[in-house]
Amino acid sequence: MTNPLAAALPPAHQAFLLHTNGGELEFLSVKLFGIDRDDALDFAEQVAFLSRFIEGVSEKTRLPFAVDAGGSVFCYDLTRPTESGDYPVLYWNIEYSEEPDDAPKLWSEYAPGFTAFLLRLRTTEAEMALTEALHERDWVIQHRPDAVLPEAIVSRYPNLPGEVTRFLSSLAICHNPSQSVWFLMPDDYARTPSNQVFDWNELERMGGASCFWDQHFPFLYAVHSNYDYLAVRLTDEGFGAIVHGFAPEWEEPNVIAPDLTAFLEAFTTAAQSDVPAWPYSVFLRR
Repeated sequence: MTNPLAAALPPAHQAFLLHTNGGELEFLSVKLFGIDRDDALDFAEQVAFLSRFIEGVSEKTRLPFAVDAGGSVFCYDLTRPTESGDYPVLYWNIEYSEEPDDAPKLWSEYAPGFTAFLLRLRTTEAEMALTEALHERDWVIQHRPDAVLPEAIVSRYPNLPGEVTRFLSSLAICHNPSQSVWFLMPDDYARTPSNQVFDWNELERMGGASCFWDQHFPFLYAVHSNYDYLAVRLTDEGFGAIVHGFAPEWEEPNVIAPDLTAFLEAFTTAAQSDVPAWPYSVFLRR
């Protein structure tokens, strides 16, 4: 691309624009700027406009390239190039742009690069679709986007995929009507082990091998039948895959999805069906 703005973009972003020169993405009504467009999404027009009130744009340390439905902006941090020619993606939240006391919350890290930016948007869309489908099945769901996994969990599972951490940290409550199936929340992972509740590591406490559970992170339980669980596999082979196991062979799970997003999409399809496919049907009982 000969356009100076296009030339400043990461290679993956340039390639994306060759196929889709900006416009509204299917993910959460995010609009991507394009090169030499004849509408309001023209890259040069948007950069000139946003430079009036977004710090760093005029100084060419931050390059805006997309906007969401609420008017918040996605920008590249041009001060931190990667070896591949990419840049970290920052999120400029318009809700914190007016009050000086909100300045520390104005900017946040969104993704390490353009491809990861698209993946996170896709994951977020998949999360929304699933929660809507579960609501239709009378699941109790409450969101809490500021929660974090406890340090003990982060230390034990340092390579937990970021999309998994973010998904679980966005929920405060997520269970079926009878409370016999539930996603584990940050509070569940932080709770002191007790004989009164089913703890996040209950299957390990029942006598499971710690070496297995060090490499399999449980995040969804069903206790109405065979203590079924879903976990994220953290071994080198099959890293990030979602596996399903149940008693008495908890440590011989089967892979049901290659990653979290594929799982969310498959679980949504099952939740929208009158006859959900196994093993998703186990986790969709009332």
